[in-house]
Amino acid sequence: MTAPRLKQGNRLSVDGMSRDCVAWFIRTVYEPHDVRFGKAFGKTIAGYFYDEPETAGDWGTELDDTFKARGVAWMPCYVAWLFTLAGEAQPAAKYQYAVARAETWGRTMFGGITEWCRRRDVLSIGHFMEHNRLYVHNDYCAGDMMLLQKYSSMGGIDAVFDQFVMGQRDTRRDAPCWQTPKLASSISHVYGKADDLAMCEIFGARGQDLTYPEMKWWLDRMQVCGVNVMIPHSFNPQAPHDTDCPPYFYNGGFEPRFALYRVWADYSSRLSLMLTGGRHVCPVAVLFSGNARQVGAYTTPEDFTSALQDALYDCDWLPFERFEDSVTKIKGNELRLHGERYRALVVPPTEGITFATLEKARAFFE
Repeated sequence: MTAPRLKQGNRLSVDGMSRDCVAWFIRTVYEPHDVRFGKAFGKTIAGYFYDEPETAGDWGTELDDTFKARGVAWMPCYVAWLFTLAGEAQPAAKYQYAVARAETWGRTMFGGITEWCRRRDVLSIGHFMEHNRLYVHNDYCAGDMMLLQKYSSMGGIDAVFDQFVMGQRDTRRDAPCWQTPKLASSISHVYGKADDLAMCEIFGARGQDLTYPEMKWWLDRMQVCGVNVMIPHSFNPQAPHDTDCPPYFYNGGFEPRFALYRVWADYSSRLSLMLTGGRHVCPVAVLFSGNARQVGAYTTPEDFTSALQDALYDCDWLPFERFEDSVTKIKGNELRLHGERYRALVVPPTEGITFATLEKARAFFE
């Protein structure tokens, strides 16, 4: 058996762009749980969780169908991805390949898993590698995490180590991380996920010296950015003998502060209850395309988002393809998308942008 190697652990990868490979993965990993625990699905067991998948490889059997559905000639796109086309055709062809690759990964792997879960009344959630702009990295999310995770049950990230430090935006580890919560909530908002739920696996590997004031500060940051489902890491049945990735909140009964955990958990639950299921009021949309970086200089949305938050304006990151399609409508001086009503549109500095996005941005401006 051969396959591209993963960057984490050097193990063989699963081709998420090939239906047969995804079917093998579901049959091997997911279905044994269904056989053993299926009666608890949708009750005790709420769903499946994927953790830091990668997107190794440049081709899959479903990729040609994606080109066909998009009305794109596949041959120049293949050449542009691996080599360089003559003349001015290179940027557009390479961009088309990058977007088709991300769409195929998302629909085949993550859409396939989510559909399998839906038929069993459970969710499919998880997170990619988001820090240090890995959410636009070819090998970690096919260049655009939003195009993959739109197929999951909700947007999701993790917040680990000391990626978030009280009183600081830019940390020494894994920067930039400050706006990754907005990445997760934007996925849920613009793709119409149920109750605008967005998830964070929080506190992983932060260390046993994590304090409860710090935990509240991390939680507030997530909730302010629209992340309202917290999965604390970790309650470990092997603790205190397992040294992997503390903090351990119960720690086998050896954590003297554990009585305070109920105070934090109740506060977290109250915030999530109050900030879930209403209508998200957000006046600004920031156009986004991770794969625009494949064809030229492109400014990711972190600084725009921070500047807007400083001025007390919320925003969503709006992918080019979501902005272009008919679900996003121009009504008077608003962009309407599900329950969202955007009154301002930020077009980022970029050397590559699709005609459809530019035309619709102009129509909204006019």
